[in-house]
Amino acid sequence: MRTCHHATAPQPGRHGGRRAFTITELLMVIGVIALLISILTPSVLQVKNVARTAKTRAQLKVFSDALEMFYGNHVVGGDYPPSYWDSSGANNNPYADISQVSGPKNSYAAQGAQTLVWALAGADLLGTPGFVQDQMKTRYALNNGKPAFLRQGPIVDLTKVKIANPSASIMRTNFSPQPSAAVPVFPDAFGMPVLYYRAVKAPDGTPTYYPDDNLAFRDGHNTDGLVHPIYSGNDNNNKKINGLTAFVTYTKNFQITAAYQPHNPDTFLLISAGVDGRYGTVDDVTNYPLLTENCPHEFMP
Repeated sequence: MRTCHHATAPQPGRHGGRRAFTITELLMVIGVIALLISILTPSVLQVKNVARTAKTRAQLKVFSDALEMFYGNHVVGGDYPPSYWDSSGANNNPYADISQVSGPKNSYAAQGAQTLVWALAGADLLGTPGFVQDQMKTRYALNNGKPAFLRQGPIVDLTKVKIANPSASIMRTNFSPQPSAAVPVFPDAFGMPVLYYRAVKAPDGTPTYYPDDNLAFRDGHNTDGLVHPIYSGNDNNNKKINGLTAFVTYTKNFQITAAYQPHNPDTFLLISAGVDGRYGTVDDVTNYPLLTENCPHEFMP
């Protein structure tokens, strides 16, 4: 006898009987994922920035130690390196001498961010001969690709720092001779040059100061078009705060109230632009206390 089998509806939980997601449910899942990403992304970026800031602080410590070694080595120093090299001519420009084999040498200035590389690693990264103007060309001479005269160092451990060329778009154009983007700098963990300033005692006995001589930037703006607050150019930022220019205010030790006194008056300043890529803001990384309770609020944005 033939029996009849009646088709039965698939039972819940059996293979092949799973219910598909509806469009509404899929949109809800996507929305939850997007929400989680939006919550987590700032936290991840913040962690990265904290790590980069810590790395930059470690870099400044490496530079500080190396500068002290330069100061103590009377063969190449006996003083801290200059934070501005305006060579009296192309023959005294070590970077031009090693980058051009023949023909007339280019003459350009090297700002503090660049002379820091010359002092600690050498213009050709083969060691530094120090800073003696009338001997720069001979001291940087090469013989079969090696230094022809005794060099020291490199004084800085090149495995612990990076060397890079600054972007040509950030070089200042109203300076003569002009700094060149062909001259490398030490970038911080955010990719911006570490600025270096050497303290100067004026011949007339006035207090020590830091001249605004450094790797400068086109019209005092960063690549996003925002002004560096410490820029001393001819724009609206060239204002004075309590009688001092923005840069002088930035380097002032506000704990000393009787007279103007910069931080580190006998040594040097090292400055990183920090997370925002702007020199002169609260996230800068420096080798001196950046903020005090007496710092004018209108200066530090």
